[in-house]
Amino acid sequence: ASLLLGSLGGHLFAAGLAAVLPGVNLDLGVYAVIGMSALSASIIGAPLTMSFIALEATGNPWLTTAVLVAVI
Repeated sequence: ASLLLGSLGGHLFAAGLAAVLPGVNLDLGVYAVIGMSALSASIIGAPLTMSFIALEATGNPWLTTAVLVAVI
């Protein structure tokens, strides 16, 4: 449940930011992964685990860095 709620929260944050600032191009999937990892790390208490899951799921080291910053 924490993965779903975090993903929805990140997606809604990016969609809301895109609605307020229409000139900004945001990838909703990136924000969904960041939100999913941040909320799950706060509930589970395993920030490195969520960072590694984001790395395995996306294969993107820059996104994993953003996830690591969000979970800390």
